[in-house]
Parts: sequence; C-alpha cells; structure tokens
Amino acid sequence: ILEMLRDLNAAGTTIFLTTHNMEEANSLCDRVAIMRKGRIVALDAPERLKMAIERLHTVEVSFDGQVEAGALAALPGIVSADREGDRWVIATGDVDAVVRALVGFAGGEGLRIVRLNTPAPTLDEAFLILTEGTG
Repeated sequence: ILEMLRDLNAAGTTIFLTTHNMEEANSLCDRVAIMRKGRIVALDAPERLKMAIERLHTVEVSFDGQVEAGALAALPGIVSADREGDRWVIATGDVDAVVRALVGFAGGEGLRIVRLNTPAPTLDEAFLILTEGTG
C-alpha cells in the first residue's frame, strides 16, 4: 500500500493521510499538519517542522581516549555534555563553534576524534513539542 501511495503522489495525486506514525508521515508526505485538540498547530514540510522546533542542537562525539566531563563543559558554546556509553552527547546553540572547539581540544590533548555526528531532530520530536501545550 505504501508503494502505491508513493506512486500516486509522484503522479501528482494529492493524498490525505492520517497517522500517528511520524516516521511514516516523514517518508510519505510533502507537507504535514500537526493537530492538537482538533486544531492544526503546525503545517509545513517535514524538514521545516523539524528545524522549527530545534531549541538546542546536538553534537555527538567519541574520542580514542578518556575525557573528563568538566574539560568538555568548559569549551566555548557547550551548554551540557553527557556521557552515553563510548560517546559524549553535547547540547549547544552553535554547532560550528562546538565542532571547532572539539577539534582544537582533541589536538591539544593528543586525542583523536573517532566519531562526530550532528543528528537532526525527528518528526516525532517536533510532534511532541508542538502538541505539549495545555491550551
């Protein structure tokens, strides 16, 4: 059925799809309306909805050696740094500044960055933020 919906949409047919599965909506839809209590609270392309709700950005980084949380937290632009397994999850308002700071930090400490990722928010996160109000 999903392939048929994609084919119909590619042929120019407008399809109105209701779903609670945000990943399904993300992969099938050009525009998504998010509703709360019977009212549309957001209507846009999935990528634009995800970017609109980004309050802080996330940077994930792994080094080839041990790093103290305090050392990372002291770097410019880092709001918080939490260790999750073999990686650090960093919250920031300025991804570029943090990436530059991490590269400089690693070089200064004789460490190698073995993984660096800047994950985008998901449509599920956008849905939760846009529908969390009490009104």
